[in-house]
Amino acid sequence: MNAHRVQAATGVILGALAGTDSSAAGVAAALEAAGLLQSPESATELEALRRRVAELEDDSRLLAALHAGGVDNWDGYEDACEVTS
Repeated sequence: MNAHRVQAATGVILGALAGTDSSAAGVAAALEAAGLLQSPESATELEALRRRVAELEDDSRLLAALHAGGVDNWDGYEDACEVTS
């Protein structure tokens, strides 16, 4: 038994029971939304993917700022584009 997952599920269940839909389906939906109905391996993979998406979003914002700053006019820009394609 994973005490952390049990504690997390307890919190989600209590929250669902105190909410607007305290039916069994409402509790199950709350557990699913919290990612507690998946295997620990899937949960780990999902968390890794969420971190990667956040990194890519940061990179995208930086790239947009560089483009807005005129990076495409800098020396070596075309060379860098060729290397990454």
